[in-house]
Amino acid sequence: RQSEERFRLAMKGATDGLWDWDLKTKEVYYSPRWKSMLGYGDEELENDPSTWERLLHPDDRGRYTTFVQDFLEGFAGKFEVEFRLRHKNGSYRDILSRAFLVHDGNGSPARLVGTHVDVTERRRIEERIRKEAERNRVLLELYDKAGHLTDRELYEAVLAQAVRVTGSEIGFFHVVSEDQNYITLTTWDKSALDGCTVPDGKKHYPIAQAGIWADCVRLGRPVICNGYQNSPDRKGTPQGHVPVSRFMSMPVMEKDNVRFIFGVGNKPCDYKEHDVVQLRIVASELHKITTKRRTEGALRRSEEFIRNILDTVDEGFIVVDRGFRIVAANKAYCAWNNACGSPVIGKHCYEVSHRSARPCDEDGEDCAVKRVFETGEPQVAMHKHEDAKGNILYVETKAFPMRDAGGGVTSAIETIHNITERHLLEEEQLKSQKLEAIGTLAGGIAHDFRNLLQGVFGYISMAKMDLDQKRKAFADLGQAEKALNMSINLTNQLLTFSKGGKPVKKRIGILPVIESSVKFALSGSRSCYLLSCDADLWAVEADEGQIAQVIQNIVLNADEAMPGGGTVNISVRNVRACGPLPGDKEGKFISIIIEDSGTGIPQQHISRIFDPYFTTKQKGSGLGLATSYSIIKNHGGMIDVRSTEGKGSVFAVYLPASDDETEKSTPAVTPAAWHKGKVLVMDDEEIVRDVAAQMLETIGHEAVCTENGEETIEKLRNAVRSGAPFDAAILDLTVKGGMGGEQVAPILAEIYPDIKIIVSSGYSDNSVMSNYRAYGFSASLSKPYTLEVLRDTLSGLLLP
Repeated sequence: RQSEERFRLAMKGATDGLWDWDLKTKEVYYSPRWKSMLGYGDEELENDPSTWERLLHPDDRGRYTTFVQDFLEGFAGKFEVEFRLRHKNGSYRDILSRAFLVHDGNGSPARLVGTHVDVTERRRIEERIRKEAERNRVLLELYDKAGHLTDRELYEAVLAQAVRVTGSEIGFFHVVSEDQNYITLTTWDKSALDGCTVPDGKKHYPIAQAGIWADCVRLGRPVICNGYQNSPDRKGTPQGHVPVSRFMSMPVMEKDNVRFIFGVGNKPCDYKEHDVVQLRIVASELHKITTKRRTEGALRRSEEFIRNILDTVDEGFIVVDRGFRIVAANKAYCAWNNACGSPVIGKHCYEVSHRSARPCDEDGEDCAVKRVFETGEPQVAMHKHEDAKGNILYVETKAFPMRDAGGGVTSAIETIHNITERHLLEEEQLKSQKLEAIGTLAGGIAHDFRNLLQGVFGYISMAKMDLDQKRKAFADLGQAEKALNMSINLTNQLLTFSKGGKPVKKRIGILPVIESSVKFALSGSRSCYLLSCDADLWAVEADEGQIAQVIQNIVLNADEAMPGGGTVNISVRNVRACGPLPGDKEGKFISIIIEDSGTGIPQQHISRIFDPYFTTKQKGSGLGLATSYSIIKNHGGMIDVRSTEGKGSVFAVYLPASDDETEKSTPAVTPAAWHKGKVLVMDDEEIVRDVAAQMLETIGHEAVCTENGEETIEKLRNAVRSGAPFDAAILDLTVKGGMGGEQVAPILAEIYPDIKIIVSSGYSDNSVMSNYRAYGFSASLSKPYTLEVLRDTLSGLLLP
């Protein structure tokens, strides 16, 4: 008895609900915790089996009674069963019951002792997890099928899943009009249709006539009706409609309007908030799917629209990623390259456009796409393509950046415009312009030479008539010689801008050249000049005579632009350039800025001022600036002009500075005595040989003439054998059909190392003439040369 009391005390203190059923007396003891679990006080429930059976859920009574009887008859040691007990508030709690048999001294069953654990919340959580898992599985299935279904098939599939996840029997789906005044029955689920005998009829009706079915539209929120038959506003269910006991409707919102009504009905038990959650999630996913479908459809239509536009234009269009692979191309581009869209996609643009295995820039071509990726800015480039038939196409490419959300350039759009026809027309136009320029040049040359030859012929004719008057005849010949010198200057200018007139460079300080040239150009003028310069000007490698000619030409133009006089401002500076100079030149330069305040140059003429024989002045040949441009270009520099009509002009000349910035003075040459020598003259023109021989004899030398290289070599060999070798040889650089001076000179030096070899040519632009020492010559003579120039050249070579 004492042990039983201790057991009862232990039961009172237990956290689980405990019970003890005496099988002989049928008395049942329920612990306080067992009673409080169901909302009762310790004295509110009787301690007998009928209490237990009375609290059991009606659906569980038969199952539980059978279970207990089977257990007792089998005399099993223990059991575990789950059922529902009614709480004092009328709700039912899920109870997990565990029990075991207690035997008496004879081994017969005496008592059944057990525990009750309230697992309602656990089961609710488990059910929620199960429903969420089921819902997620349903949603995944929907997403998987959505791409293959029509809109109606999609609605039906979603509706079927909504019925399933809410435990309903029927489902319905309505579309709401844009003005929110009408609803259209779109579909019922299959089970609802199976039980419906309403003939096909009206499916489109005003919301005002829809009754409780449309409340979710009017209220803009979910509506639950668990007593439809007793609802005072159950309009909208005609005769033969499937019976409805309860339903739940969900509005699917789009912005501020309801787009769909999504509902389920006839759940065996009442709809509750968790059903709203389930249906809302399914409805939300439907909205996402339909929105995505509409967006994708609009995008697809937009892409098709853009594709149709791009495919109708005759310009090539491609999209290129950062790996230079084509990700999109229109028909025109594919047609040029004899390919349809699919083979082009994924290939490198240079593979398709240029038939090349490497990027354009590696082949020395400008690439607009590459510059887009480097700069992030739109770029333009010109290309020469070969189409599928081998025809040459000239194209203009324009590339534009495509950026991601962060602003980074992910790809480039490139348009390819076929400008072959325009290019060919421009070439023809350029040819016409060149022919026109040549015509202008030829006319100018003819005019100037006719004037000069008029002077030559006139004065020679007068000298012939005045032979008996030596003094007058000598003066006439002097004037004829002066005219010939002017023709030489004209020829030199023509050579300078036509083929280059290569400068004979030496290291000089530029300031003395500028000062003397400016003074000479402004002598007798109303204008003056102001000269400013850096303290330590760098030296330059230049042809002093040619640079002086440039300065004189520009200063003379400045003076002529100021007929009333004015000031020519000249500044000379050291400049370190890294691209800001016109033409993007880099390195060390001497800048010579010459500025006047004269009439200026009209803008329409700026682009032509360096053209030969172009001039707007009544006086002047139009060769000055053309010559100056060629001289500076051949020195590796550049010349630029800025001018405002009525305000003056600024000419900027840039000459590369010498690598050695330290000035080095050239030692003065002291005249030395010279002796009469034996000179060999090689020239293929008889008149040149004859006059050279006479000039040599006039200044006291012995002259021997040859016509070609073979004869020259033979003459020297014979002279060396005879013990009377030549002291010097004047070799024509170019001999028609034979060896010229460049080929003959090393052979002569090998035969007789002490011979002084002079190169002579009428082509002053030849590199041999400007850099004669590098080719083994001792001096150079540019044709035509005077007696004084010949004498001075030989006097420096033939020392006693």
